[in-house]
Amino acid sequence: MRLTDIEARELLSFDTLQLTGLPQTLVVVGPNGGGKTNLLRLLQIVLAAIDRAATFSQAAYAALMRFATSRRLGAPPATISSVRLGIMLTEPWERELLTSFVRAAVGSSLLRDTATNSDPSASIAWIREHVSETALAPLSSGVIVIDFVDAATGPWETGYEFEADGERFRWVLDGKASRGSLMREADAGRADVPSHPVAQKLDLDERRVPRRPFTLASLLPPPGEARSVTLDTGPQWDGLTREFVALAGIASEQRQRNSFSLADVLHVVLGRGLVLLSDLREPPRMEYTVEDVASDPSPADGSRIPVRLFRLKNGDAADRRQYAAIQDLFMRLTGRMFDIALATTQSAQSKDSSADLQISAVVDHDGRDLAIDFVGAGIWEALLLSATLPESAGLVAVLDEPARNLHPTLQRRLLTEMRRAPGQFILTTHSPYLVSTGEHSDLTSIVRFDMAHTVTRPRRLMTGAERDTARIRKALGESADARALLFARGVVLVEGGTELGALPVWFSKSVTAARLGTPDALNVVIFSVDGDSSFGTFTGFLHAFAVPWAIVCDGSVYRFGTGKQQIFEQVLSAGIDDSDLQRAVDQASAGEPASFGELRDCGESSGIFTLAESWDPAAESFEAYVNLISPGRLAQAATVVGRSKPRQGRHVASATECPDAIDALYGELLRRLGVT
Repeated sequence: MRLTDIEARELLSFDTLQLTGLPQTLVVVGPNGGGKTNLLRLLQIVLAAIDRAATFSQAAYAALMRFATSRRLGAPPATISSVRLGIMLTEPWERELLTSFVRAAVGSSLLRDTATNSDPSASIAWIREHVSETALAPLSSGVIVIDFVDAATGPWETGYEFEADGERFRWVLDGKASRGSLMREADAGRADVPSHPVAQKLDLDERRVPRRPFTLASLLPPPGEARSVTLDTGPQWDGLTREFVALAGIASEQRQRNSFSLADVLHVVLGRGLVLLSDLREPPRMEYTVEDVASDPSPADGSRIPVRLFRLKNGDAADRRQYAAIQDLFMRLTGRMFDIALATTQSAQSKDSSADLQISAVVDHDGRDLAIDFVGAGIWEALLLSATLPESAGLVAVLDEPARNLHPTLQRRLLTEMRRAPGQFILTTHSPYLVSTGEHSDLTSIVRFDMAHTVTRPRRLMTGAERDTARIRKALGESADARALLFARGVVLVEGGTELGALPVWFSKSVTAARLGTPDALNVVIFSVDGDSSFGTFTGFLHAFAVPWAIVCDGSVYRFGTGKQQIFEQVLSAGIDDSDLQRAVDQASAGEPASFGELRDCGESSGIFTLAESWDPAAESFEAYVNLISPGRLAQAATVVGRSKPRQGRHVASATECPDAIDALYGELLRRLGVT
């Protein structure tokens, strides 16, 4: 399975979310409280809705009832809250399962009204010949739709939409309309759509064998009608039913049901193919009963990884190869080897003599085996991830804050392994080491979530020419600090090291900071672009991902005609549409440049600030400003901390009070960034 799209409307913190054309790895970044984890909750709603539609589970119904309170605050009353999850069945077993269900459903429709002693072999032979994976190919790509309706039948309606012959259809899985009804999307909201069995609309001979070959059109209704496509159990088509139940691995307590629907197919596909690993890592469980070991635990249940590895280690040849692959990946990530140890202990609470099993993962530590829960949280998390990646073919793994316990070197190794793995990954992270920018496609695989007026705003770089992102990729690839700007609430770009050292210290000591908060407390980052010609690259990057930005530059970069891009030209070249800046540039091109003061005032209205009073070479730099308010301090700092400009700036700012102009500048920057 592969996810193609995730959409939501008026749900949780989203008013409108549209993530389309999902890549092999989607990286979700942004500041705390931006709504990243709500993406995981959308998928939980889908899983609960499909679980309820397939198994009638009370636990799933209770989960849906809890999610019924998650309609976005402030959503217009007339709008419907919804989740849409685009999927594609990529694995042969998934398409085989779907085909098996449709075959059994068609069989139940054809043979439902036949005598129990009649011979169904001709009908079943026709089904096996004509109801094929090829004929059903359009069903392998569609959208699971969950709408919040708050009706007497329940708070949610669930369906599966797909396209065939240029028309959109919805297969009802749960809700007001009859379960299993297949209708045109335009008829989905109607309560008066008549539903007919599939067989009723087929041209049958006296043996109840269709006279024409099967096509998908045999299932599809005309406008204003619906087709009932469910698998109702019965003796004449029991063989087809048993084949489907076996392929689906339906639990024994569910096999006695008298009806199955497409929800059962999707329940199996999502259950096996969509793994949600949240950041709440449970510690490893070590004691199991024999019954526990008899069943394969879900990959999403991290606490039971030891028993899952035990089953692989002691399974058939394919299982053992899988176990060896997990060991190899763990070695590449951590440089250590792990194994699974088994011991039996008599349960003190047991009323009989049956033994409990103690299964633990052990790691080689200085030549001896040490239980993994004593080695450290990072090593345990590395084992969790190692157990997921090698068997990820056909798997969608959603990782919420992966590798948060791993040091940067291991995080970089994990990113490399994730890119090699065959599965699809969606990861939310605060780590710049898990953000890759080496290729053009890496940038378009990043989505940034931020909160604006209680609404999550996703921002994703639009797919464009590779040359347009080359400068951004180069700048980000050289610095984890630059990639970390994606997680900031706002960014102040400065020209050089002296500003980088001095401004954060002065800002933190300012009157404005005492009133509104320090840069660290507000998650405002001061970042040096290392030169007066690099503002455009970083401004373009921040603008593309909707990171609020401001610039503090020297006075010289305001001057036109120096052979370098003027600061307004740099900002405009980054793709930022600003009529005031453009007017100033056009005026200079016409031979009538504005004065320094006029340009400075124009820049401030667009987020460009300076402490200089002119572009006079003797007074235009930040260092000139420092020497003006603290004569000789920079030279003195150089003798104390050496040639490092950031250290010099920090030394001066630490030894002096925050100047009034710096205090005022900090307030203006915060207003520009929208954090006041």
